[in-house]
Amino acid sequence: MFSALDSNFSEVQPGETNRANYRDEPVAFFFIIYGLCFQTLLKMINRDDSESKQMIPIVLDALKKFLRPSISGNAVYKGFVFAETTDLLDRLVLMENGEVQISVIQIASSLAKYHPYAAKFGQNARFGSKYIVYLLQETHQWT
Repeated sequence: MFSALDSNFSEVQPGETNRANYRDEPVAFFFIIYGLCFQTLLKMINRDDSESKQMIPIVLDALKKFLRPSISGNAVYKGFVFAETTDLLDRLVLMENGEVQISVIQIASSLAKYHPYAAKFGQNARFGSKYIVYLLQETHQWT
């Protein structure tokens, strides 16, 4: 699906590794899909009904799938986008159940893993990844 958004139908060749493919620009329609997910989460976060409880994990699953360098490029790490994304994720962790918290930590872990400056920090990046795994384990114990 994401290849179609980018008009890129090439397949992974046998023997190629699954490495981060950083793009200068996001795929076509990235900001439209991101905006729809973001807006849906903002609307659902303050509601306390069954529809919102079902919708939030679905939207977070979509975010997990396209907030990666091969789709979003570095756009997700731009100041205002990154700040708004992390603020929303923070609110979700504070206000939602364990299932949502685990999804948020997985998204945050992916954002940290693929951050353009993560390689510059070497050992500190590995420590950060271990800390995120620890948070994931602690959150999982609460549920």
